[in-house]
This record gives sequence, C-alpha cells and structure tokens, in this order.
Amino acid sequence: MANKNTSTVLNLGSQRVSLATIAGGSKGSLALTRYVHHDLEGDPTSDATRIPQLQMGVKSVVDQAKVKGNLVRCALAGQPVFMRFVKLPPLSEDKVDQIVEFEAQQNVPFPINEVSWGYQLIGEPGSIDVEVLLAAIKGDELSSINAAVERSGLKTLSVDVSPMLVYNAFRHAYSDQTKPALILDIGARTANLIYAEPGKVFISSSRIGGASFTQAIAKEMEIPFETAEQLKLQKGKINVTGEEPGDEQEGLIASVLQNAVTRLHGEVVRTNNRYKSQQGGSLPEIVYLAGRASGTPYLAHFLQEKLGVPVEYFNPLRNVAVGPKVNQEQVAAEAHTMGELVGLALRNGAQSPIELELVPESVGAARDVERRKPALFLGAACLLGALGAGGFYFTNAASVVDSQVDDVNRDVAALQEVQDGIDSANKDLNEVKERSSDFVGALSMRAFWADFLTDLNNRVQSPDSVLWFTQLIPVVNETKLTKEIGDDLENAFRGRDLSKLRGDGGGRGGRGRGRGNEADADPVAIDSVILKGLFRSPARPTIVSETLMTALQESPYFKLEGEGPDGEEIVLQELITDLEDGTDDEVWAYNFELTLPLKNPIVIE
Repeated sequence: MANKNTSTVLNLGSQRVSLATIAGGSKGSLALTRYVHHDLEGDPTSDATRIPQLQMGVKSVVDQAKVKGNLVRCALAGQPVFMRFVKLPPLSEDKVDQIVEFEAQQNVPFPINEVSWGYQLIGEPGSIDVEVLLAAIKGDELSSINAAVERSGLKTLSVDVSPMLVYNAFRHAYSDQTKPALILDIGARTANLIYAEPGKVFISSSRIGGASFTQAIAKEMEIPFETAEQLKLQKGKINVTGEEPGDEQEGLIASVLQNAVTRLHGEVVRTNNRYKSQQGGSLPEIVYLAGRASGTPYLAHFLQEKLGVPVEYFNPLRNVAVGPKVNQEQVAAEAHTMGELVGLALRNGAQSPIELELVPESVGAARDVERRKPALFLGAACLLGALGAGGFYFTNAASVVDSQVDDVNRDVAALQEVQDGIDSANKDLNEVKERSSDFVGALSMRAFWADFLTDLNNRVQSPDSVLWFTQLIPVVNETKLTKEIGDDLENAFRGRDLSKLRGDGGGRGGRGRGRGNEADADPVAIDSVILKGLFRSPARPTIVSETLMTALQESPYFKLEGEGPDGEEIVLQELITDLEDGTDDEVWAYNFELTLPLKNPIVIE
C-alpha cells in the first residue's frame, strides 16, 4: 500500500489519459514509482464523445495501475478553461477577494454563478505590479469530467489546470534557470505558451494543436481522421533537411505539416511581441518543447532556425528519481509529456508557485461537510434530544397531517386533468409547426437575396460614392457556383452540376447514389460568398480594410469571427483576398476582392 507521502496523479488530456504514482521523500525529493497511459480514440475535438471516451480511458489506467479507491489529483486540459491575466490596482490584503471577484465578473465570459473559478495573485498586494491570474470553467462541464473520474473508482482530491502545472514542474526541474524561457506545450487541441523568467509568469493559449495537424492531413488527403492520425505518427515529419520524401504520401504529409508549424511559428512570434509590449516581459532566450504533438520529427530544428534561440525538449523528471518498476525507455521517450503529472505531485508537498485549482461541485460539498463536521456532530446530539421530546407531539399530529394530505391529493388529481389537456394541446401545436416549417422556410427564402443585397448596398453608401460592388459569387466548400465572366458570356452563366457538390455519387466522396435517386441527394449549402468590387481614387485601401470591413462586421449575414467553414479561426484581414494599393492617382478605380463566410449557410435543394 502507498504511504501517505505518495501521490496518485491523473492527467486528463484531450487525446491521452495518463496516471502516475509519485512518492515524496525527505527535503522535497520525488520518485516516480508507476506510470501508465491510455490513448483515446477518434477526433479529440468531438465534444459529443468526449466524456464516454474519457471515462473509458480513466478506467483503463486505474485497472492497469491497480489504484481503485485512491484519492487522486487531476490535471485538466487547458482547452475548456478560460484563463486571463488582469492587472490590479494597489490594494490591501483584506480587499483582495472582493476586488478579484469583481474582476472575475467583468472578464469571465459566462455568468459567474454558472462557473467554477479560482485565482492566483502574481506579485504582492499593495505593489504597483500586482496581477491576478483568473481561471474559470463551466460548472456543469467540470462536474461531468469529475463524474467520469469518480465513476472509474477514484476519489477526486483536487482539479488543477494543465499549463499552470507545467509551469510548476518547470520551476522544480529547472530551478537553476535564470534566462527568460518559453515552454511551448503542444497538446491535441491547444498549444499553451508559458513564459517564465525570475519573478514573472505569463500564459497564453492558441488553438493550434496536434489535432489541427491531423485534420489538415485528413482534409488534404480526403481520408478519415483516424487514418490521418496513424499516417501522421508513422510518416509525419518536418522536412528541414532538403531530403526527397520516401514516397508521394510522405511528401504530401510533410507539406501539410510544414504549413501547420509555420502557422504555429507565427503565433509564437505574435505572442512574444504581446508579452513584451503589454506585460513588460523579456523575449525568451531559450524554448522548451512539451506535449505529445511536440514530438513531430524535426519540429525543434525548424523552430530553432525560425526563432533564432536554442530549442530543447522539456524534461520535468530532471529532479525526479525513476523507480525500478517503471519502464525506463518509455519514460525517457515521453518525459516531455509528463509535466502535468510532476506538477500535480508537487501540490502534495511543498508550496507550488501557482496553487490555483478549480473545485467541482461534489468536491466542494465534501470539503464543506469536512469543515463542518464538529458543528454537525453537536447539532446531531441536540437533534436527538429534540426528537425524543417531540415524538409524542408528532404522533398526535400525524392523523391531522394524513387528513390534509388526502385533501392535497384530490387537488393534485384535478390539476393533473388540466395538465393532460395542456400537454395534448401542445402536442397538436408542435405537429402543426412541424408540418408548416417547410412552408415558412420557403417564404423566408423568397425574400432572402433581396434583403441580403439591400443590406449590402446600405453598408457601402457614402457621400463620395468611392466604393461599389461589381460581382457576387456564391461558394460551396471552397467551390464557386458561377464561372468568371469573360468574353464567353453564355458559358459564364451556365448552371453548375450541383451533384458534384453533394454526396450523391456525382463527385468525389459521394455515397454511390445513381441519377435516379437525385431527390434523396444531400442538399448543397452556400457557406461563403466572394464579393468583388472597385474603389475610386483618391480613396486609399483603408476604405476597404477598415471602413468596409467594419461596416460588414455589423451585418447579420456574415460571420467574421470564430471558426470559418474550413474549421480554422477567422482572421478579419485574411478575408481580403485581393486588394490593390491605390497609390496611383492617375488610375480611376482599383480592384478589391473579399471572401466572406455566412452566419447561416443557404441550402440549395
């Protein structure tokens, strides 16, 4: 049996669940005595299967490690957690909780009573540089994750957030490091950028993760996510050596990964500049790679060339002994993925730099009961005495209560008849709504394009008439529904074969339906439009990049933030696909082109 200084720690990653037991020794020493993991199947971005997959993974590692019934500290992936650094005015310690709760209400994007949240002060209260690190997660989501853990036979002791644990593990493993450092922790769904320098910490998250690499391969090769994941692990690498790929498939995967890590490099550069300008931090002089997706071959070499600083793999086990029952080769190969486990073990002993945790409702209730046990015991004794004295009274009162219950039951029966009538009427109403929904939708679509073009026209009105549209092209899955207008006007306006855009056997990826089944084919949905137009001299491109784009943001028809039809994060300026510079005052008008995702795709039956 593990002694009281042994921690059972569990990392609930998006694509892997890992469990370890780490023993604490004298003077804060740690020893890894057991390590097991279970890889989750399927696309980690699919929230519908997240909890069942997670519970299956936790049960697997619990059975492997034989730790059923243990108290466990859990690490939560950063993806579902909202994190923000907020600067505070100088304040006294007795005002901290009040001010931080106010800041949480202002910054957390959910009602504060619907979330589990916590905070950590960075700096001392009263100083001019004090900041607070806020973290919050929806309460029902945290409860679902915790229930999956406890149904697997464990008892939750605490829930911490992945990037903060990795920072704690870094401080433990690299206590001698004085250079400004960046720990780039690339997980399945996010890449966490953790900046560490003496007396300062900053954490930022990006949606570029290992799953986005796999999704890009799956989209490019038109294969399922699971197949793309296997190919990525088998053949995926960054081609920085100039070597010819072994085959066409390997070359295609290398090209996709090259584009993905180039985006990641751009995200690192942007966050470096934000950390320096807004947080007053120093640019990192060394980068440590952590997380499973950072194991992509030659990624460290690529980033070192691009960033111009040394890039190494993070080793949270530098100051942790590895026991004889642990697979030494496996741990050596996967050490860069174990920062959360070491960070959790540190929470069981000496003070960690960051001690922020998120408390599930059931854990908070259990802690509250534990704190109130003495008062509860005293109250129970008083209650027993009161029950003895009141027993006689309640015996006589029981007959009166029974009579009143009979009266209430009769009223309930009458009300139930009314409720049955309401339920029947609601059922009839829902049937009418269901039968009329197609007619309502058809009537709405009759006026759609007129309303759409009217709204669009209103957004380019100006006294100088310096901007107008010349062409609108509907787009389905990056395919234009109309051809470019050239000399051949008749062919330009010919209709496209829509069967190539739906899964009815008429194009790639179809379901094998014949022409006789066209009525059963999947509908085609216009998800974007291309707007082409001109702006007139002496206007400058800002009439498009600023004035027009600001006006279009207010339109109810366009989706200019969040994820686009391709699943990638929408960047406003990237929607401008062609824009002349407008610097030649002798030219009468200049071209521009916008590709704008629609909020609600338009179905073409």
